[in-house]
Amino acid sequence: MSTLPTPAQIVPSDKGLEHMIIDGAAEQLSGSKQQISLPKKILALSRDKLKDHIREMANAGNGFGKTQIAEIYSMLFKPYQKAVIVVLNPLDTLGDNQVEEKKSVGLDNKTIQLINLTKDTLTKNVATQIIQGDFAFIYVSPEVFLNRELFKGIYFNPTFQSHLVSVVVDEAHMIYIYGKLGSRLMARNGAPLLLMSATCPPVAIAGILDSLRMPLPQAHFVWAELTRPEIRILRIPMKNSLASCNDLLQLYSPEEPSNNAIAPTLIYSCTINHTLQVLKVIHEARGIPKGEDEAKSSFAR
Repeated sequence: MSTLPTPAQIVPSDKGLEHMIIDGAAEQLSGSKQQISLPKKILALSRDKLKDHIREMANAGNGFGKTQIAEIYSMLFKPYQKAVIVVLNPLDTLGDNQVEEKKSVGLDNKTIQLINLTKDTLTKNVATQIIQGDFAFIYVSPEVFLNRELFKGIYFNPTFQSHLVSVVVDEAHMIYIYGKLGSRLMARNGAPLLLMSATCPPVAIAGILDSLRMPLPQAHFVWAELTRPEIRILRIPMKNSLASCNDLLQLYSPEEPSNNAIAPTLIYSCTINHTLQVLKVIHEARGIPKGEDEAKSSFAR
């Protein structure tokens, strides 16, 4: 969902270069790289249709290739423009994963400069580089985006705003959870906003639009199907309060296989206290008393 940018914001002035960039982006981010899989519907689009599709925003299932939308979009800009895309992730580790993924995939004849901003990596020297547009992709958590004064100085710097071409929110429900995100996201100097989610219910969508002060007619949705059949999404009805996390008790048991044999799982939680409660409940389900206090637990940490 997004507000549509004006054509002057995203379309290079050279029409020939525009076609070359779009063709190159589609090729480099899909067919020539085995690590990335884009839906056939996207790959079959013409130049003009692909360009229009890039401007829209995705509410699509896991495996659709949502993260590649911003990468293709970045290819619409000439190198000298130093286009910058800010990506909000709910967890620092997800930012690390995105950085490693882009390093492993890469682009032919082009190196993507990117950084995951954490309390350790966000320094004054790095801030100067960011303002100058030295990083094409900047990954931040909501905590850094909202609470770090150093990043606030970066984000509202006129030079940085001149390089900013898009803000991406991975897991768009964060806006529904972090109330102040909406007002900060509205300060984009006209850059388009890309919100991505695999499981965003109607109540969250309504809350997001309200937080962004965005009327429904101004929001553009792309609903897409799951494209990786090996991924399964399970719905588990809740019988207990969200704060208790006791519904997780039914997912694990002491009779389960060894910790190393359990399928890798990522559990999202809203706060540090909520994360601790999650750890407490799932360790209780596994019959591991006080396991949540074990920093090197082989089950969950």
